[in-house]
Amino acid sequence: MVGDSGIISIIFCFASAILQNFDLDRFLFFIGPSNSGKSTGIQFFDSLFMPNSVITKTFSEFSSQFGLADIPEKEPRIIVIRDSESKASEKATAILKSLVSNGEPVAIQRKFMTSVDYIFKGGVIIASNYSTIFQRTGRGVLEKRMIPIEFNKIIPPDSQKEIGELFPKNELGFFIALALRFDKRFVLNTLRMAHRTEIVGDNQALLTESSIHTSVLQFIEKSLLRKEGAFVFSGFTSKERRGDLKSIAGEYEKYLEIYNPNQTVEAAANLRDKFQTVLNYLGWTTTQPIVSPDRGRIKVNLNNGKSIQRRGYKNLAWKNEGDQPQEYDQSQEDDQPQSGTSVTGVTVGTSQSHSGTVGMSQEYGEENPKYIGITL
Repeated sequence: MVGDSGIISIIFCFASAILQNFDLDRFLFFIGPSNSGKSTGIQFFDSLFMPNSVITKTFSEFSSQFGLADIPEKEPRIIVIRDSESKASEKATAILKSLVSNGEPVAIQRKFMTSVDYIFKGGVIIASNYSTIFQRTGRGVLEKRMIPIEFNKIIPPDSQKEIGELFPKNELGFFIALALRFDKRFVLNTLRMAHRTEIVGDNQALLTESSIHTSVLQFIEKSLLRKEGAFVFSGFTSKERRGDLKSIAGEYEKYLEIYNPNQTVEAAANLRDKFQTVLNYLGWTTTQPIVSPDRGRIKVNLNNGKSIQRRGYKNLAWKNEGDQPQEYDQSQEDDQPQSGTSVTGVTVGTSQSHSGTVGMSQEYGEENPKYIGITL
């Protein structure tokens, strides 16, 4: 049996496959005593779809004449058998095999209507306290299609939590956006090898990917907001990140040191892509004011007479406008600033107060100048 990280990976991949309409050829079989988390696992899938998209059945309905009559009309994404106490008959097992094959038609009889041959394209989840609900012959038929997941730890009542506490709505929406990007081959290979413990190591990358996106999302919600005409520096390269000029990457690194010290900042290209993915999820790149990376560079004039040029994001500002970048240490530059596009407009100079410009709000006096100017 795979460990907890492997279980999470399997559940995430199963959800991704349903969301992306992949042919699964597999079903999840949750096994374990009462109060072990089986129902919470199913509630996770309940929360991903509209109520009518998840329907609950029993093995007796699988065997009865009109037990599946509503499936062709509702076209559910998931069929769930919750806490089954009874064993599956040979007929129910045959129906289950056809349903999870995602290609075999199931003859469904409907009262006062003609019967139909229906091909189910969704996922099936079965939960039970017992591992013996399938007869020996039936288990052999389903062996290659079954993904057994054991819930073997009883959770005390005072430690039990609702799905909303374990998976808040903002994270749930983010997971859906992320799951839609999962690679098809990776998802299907994970599910088809789910009975092998080797997948645990392979799926660590998936778990890490998900946690990094979540950290970026939490950082943005805590530190940034959209603001028309504002600008923040990105600082995605390690050289820019090390400087004192306040940037997204630099502040994100500080954020991780406090809130997630075991996670390290990724390479520039990876972090930039993940930041963009989260902005897309939040809708900040498609609704006004649109947050977008400036293709040019912002020129920063230093008080030593030199200047640097940095990229960043338009219409993005720091939530705490009192936070002001400190003087950038020019000695950290290994080469001369690259030539770039200066966007003509406003100049932030000495002895003036400027609010909202490049995400800053602070007076600059001649007695303690930090920048001679920032030219937009």
